Amino acid sequence: SGLYYYGFRYYAPWLQRWINPDPAGEVDGLNLYRFVGNAPLLMVDRAGLMGERSNSAKQAVKASKLHFDTYLQPRIMARRERDKESAIESLKKRTGATSSGSVGELLEAVSAVLETAPMTFNIKPEKLATLKGEGMVNTWHTLKRENTYTLMRDRFENQMFEYEKSSSALTRKAALAGKQKNKGDHRPFYGALQIAKDSQKVGGAPTYGRAAFHLSDRARSYMTFTGADSLSTGASLDSLASSRNVFPLIRDMRPDTWEALNQHMNGQDNAVRISESSSYIEWQSHAPVAWKEMEFLDFETRLDFEKALDNPSAVAFFERYSVKARLHSQ
Repeated sequence: SGLYYYGFRYYAPWLQRWINPDPAGEVDGLNLYRFVGNAPLLMVDRAGLMGERSNSAKQAVKASKLHFDTYLQPRIMARRERDKESAIESLKKRTGATSSGSVGELLEAVSAVLETAPMTFNIKPEKLATLKGEGMVNTWHTLKRENTYTLMRDRFENQMFEYEKSSSALTRKAALAGKQKNKGDHRPFYGALQIAKDSQKVGGAPTYGRAAFHLSDRARSYMTFTGADSLSTGASLDSLASSRNVFPLIRDMRPDTWEALNQHMNGQDNAVRISESSSYIEWQSHAPVAWKEMEFLDFETRLDFEKALDNPSAVAFFERYSVKARLHSQ
């Protein structure tokens, strides 16, 4: 067949890549091409020293960024003034103000917080030792069989991002229903802004895990945002904000989110959250989010922090991607 094999792994020399994952996972001594993160269908390792995305994966990433640049961002910016008026009306209702002028300074202050709020990704600490590949993956990367959740996610992602209207054939293909290989590289990744300080919890979505990655500010340039969870609110294209138009977030954020934000601006951050999701403003990234580009990883408890430092697989992950792990109280 021309294939070389090592255990259950098969290598095609003409492709310069393994063609199936290692069932044993990323195990030193068994996984010869460990730099591809045991994702040989998505990564290539030409010299055995550094993994990189395959051409097909790179094309999907390029198409996703193109859709953001040429379709999503222009439409978000085209309604910026209309969104600003809606944000002003929302602030008047939230504060009881009677004139637009009286909330002008407040609008600027709220916008400044939303434009610079830390972007976070909460994760269960015990999952750190099992992370594969060079960065975040979405549900489509690991999907084995469609279910109620993925059917709903598929519908709402098409509703929000209107893939079928893209100028890119790859993007239009990603709009099709069902399990597809290119959705893993084409569909977005999700996380939350942390709009208020919290002395106990970490990240913008603590219900998803007691540890939180903080993303580099560079990641903001290819992100859209919604004022609440996009799946539960049935978000559409008109719900989307970007770093250059955050006004939809002011209009759409929940009452408890507004309360947390308002207290933060007044220097009155609660020691305990108003609610578990009161700081939740969702981000959707349309470009890869690499582990090595994270600012740091915040642990909620000392126990989880120490367990991670005692886990060889977790430590190997930290070292491989230069992840700065820290305890939240420090």
